[in-house]
Amino acid sequence: MKLFVMFGTIFLISLFAISGCNRNQPEEKYNGLVFKTKLRDRPQKFKDTDTYILDFDTIDIVHDKDDILKKSFNNGGTLNLSAHQLPADASIKKGTKIVVHLKKNFATTRSIPPQVLEDGVIKVEFNL
Repeated sequence: MKLFVMFGTIFLISLFAISGCNRNQPEEKYNGLVFKTKLRDRPQKFKDTDTYILDFDTIDIVHDKDDILKKSFNNGGTLNLSAHQLPADASIKKGTKIVVHLKKNFATTRSIPPQVLEDGVIKVEFNL
């Protein structure tokens, strides 16, 4: 019986020590892509849908460890966003600065300029 108590105690102490080792580990790193840019024009509504097209200028990369953004949007591009992804007020105009957060595996067209489809956009921050 003493043997079981001793092994049980050792097991619980080791389990407690192992679980406490991860406390100081950094949080999981952000896996998306982030860039800053400015709009070339006001958002344009796509015919008969709630999709808006936002043309953006050259980008400043904030987070992209695999250089995906640099290869895709070095000379600008287009975001396709739904109405709920835009701010409620209509003060978006040419030159508005934005910060774009994309999924790591975002979908894009092969057109020039490339277009990011709305399901690849995590969020867009507008600096109005």
